[in-house]
Amino acid sequence: MNHRAPSLWGACALLLWSSACEVDEPSSVALEDVEAALSAVLGDRLEGVVVERPEVAARGVDLLKRLQEGRTT
Repeated sequence: MNHRAPSLWGACALLLWSSACEVDEPSSVALEDVEAALSAVLGDRLEGVVVERPEVAARGVDLLKRLQEGRTT
């Protein structure tokens, strides 16, 4: 079976990998610039929550309803 990971995983993995690499010279790209670029590309997907099982999502929705918080699409 062939599964494709969502593109968000790729972008996050790239950011984590680049942050973890040791660099001999200071980077010319500030963390704020990377954050702004990721926000521009990913938009609202940065606020999303990914869970492994539907039951976990249902509990989260119930909590948000009780607290009268959050939004859905």
